[in-house]
Amino acid sequence: MSQIKGNKIKIGIIDNGVDETFLFSPLQHSVHFTEENGDDYPQKRDGFSYEFKHGTICALIIQQNCPDSRLSSIRILNDRGKGSLDSIAPALEWCLQKEIYLVNVSLGTTHYADRDKLKRLINAYTAKGMFIVAATANNGFVSYPASFSNVIGVAATKPRQNDSVRAAAQKGVDLTAYVSPEIASKKEPLPVMTCNSYATPYITALAGKILLEQPAVAKMSVFTLKQKLIKLCGGRPKGEPYYAPDWMLSAWIDKAERPEESIGSVDGFKIYSGEDQLCRPEIDTLIFYDYDKARHGNYSQTGKNVLYLGDKKIDSAHCPADRFYWDRYRKAEQIIDTEKRQGVLQLPVIVCLAAEPIKLLSVLVQLKTRFKRDGYQIYAVSDLIESVLHNLEYIPVELLHNKPDKLDDFLYWQTYYRQSDAILIGLSAQGEEHLAAYREQADMTVSLNYMEKGVRTEIRCDGKIKKRSDAENLDIDVLYQDIMWLFAEAEDSL
Repeated sequence: MSQIKGNKIKIGIIDNGVDETFLFSPLQHSVHFTEENGDDYPQKRDGFSYEFKHGTICALIIQQNCPDSRLSSIRILNDRGKGSLDSIAPALEWCLQKEIYLVNVSLGTTHYADRDKLKRLINAYTAKGMFIVAATANNGFVSYPASFSNVIGVAATKPRQNDSVRAAAQKGVDLTAYVSPEIASKKEPLPVMTCNSYATPYITALAGKILLEQPAVAKMSVFTLKQKLIKLCGGRPKGEPYYAPDWMLSAWIDKAERPEESIGSVDGFKIYSGEDQLCRPEIDTLIFYDYDKARHGNYSQTGKNVLYLGDKKIDSAHCPADRFYWDRYRKAEQIIDTEKRQGVLQLPVIVCLAAEPIKLLSVLVQLKTRFKRDGYQIYAVSDLIESVLHNLEYIPVELLHNKPDKLDDFLYWQTYYRQSDAILIGLSAQGEEHLAAYREQADMTVSLNYMEKGVRTEIRCDGKIKKRSDAENLDIDVLYQDIMWLFAEAEDSL
């Protein structure tokens, strides 16, 4: 990896282009990708106007704060700052081919439908050593790719403003930065708005300075760079940052602990098993259930992220110091640390009950997908620890009983920031014991009783059975239509 050349660090600016006449130092490259040529070759920037100097201002901020940088402009947005997400892939690939491993992305989307595609794309490039610094949305909602763990998410803050660290963390923001109202240029000074996209190049510049201090052959992880940036920016006032396990491209699991068949099929990453597969170069994460292996094994020397799904708590001293680490206790801490909600949770709540874990997870994933197909953003959670492998939110079962108020706070803000349309809660047999603590929130309860010769489905609303059916196999489309029909019936009766 040769991102550092001649004591200069190469930085890519994926934006609406850079007007080189305003810069104090010339660009190394200037290309653009449009919807028409995004899958082919980049074109030169000739013929474009730069009235909206967004990319230009980003370049000036980086040059001012990281003078030892060599900038390249990759234009994927038009003069109004609009563009297609499909252009991000060829832009990142161009950066990779030019050995540009630090990229400033002052753009994103708040549409949940784009999340999974972007997540796979971002993880593929960060796995190749790329560092992506991205602005979160100015509207205050969760945005992608800024909220991904493998991305350094940035928001702007005003001077002497005590921005809530907890609120920022809920949106996947790693760092906040002050935005100066003006930036010097080779021509006249340019006004700078206080917005997240102008805070981002400042953090990109700091990342560039950190990387310049590393040996040229060093392979720093995204996690380590985040920690160094947080320390450089004054640290966090409380606790360790929480990172959702969305970084995985391929993971290893010990068959002796839990065969991969027992967690069901996963989407978005591969799972390997067996000791001979442990050190495959493409593996980025190790999955453990066994406490002793996770705590005492020599796996910390492999340079992999760790997902610990066991019950016992592992002391932080035994967790990876330079990689992502996730367990149920850190998830519980995130929920407990959520700021108090500002209103009543008013979204429809569907509780799905099933005693068989793998089938419950499958139903949740399929229902979530079915809702998504019709344009609904469903916030799906479960008390099953394997939820994190299926792109679902994990809720520790003890919080259902011990801290239902904090769980309500968490669900309120998570669904607000994600602009969710409804909440789908999947509870196992263990979780069903605590349903009483959450029963008042449920608008609908779907019970799935898997029998020897099929499955019985019961749908209850207001404690009354509204639909009961027996079938040899569960038809998700039929179940989805029943749910939608009953909700429509309830609205008509109001």
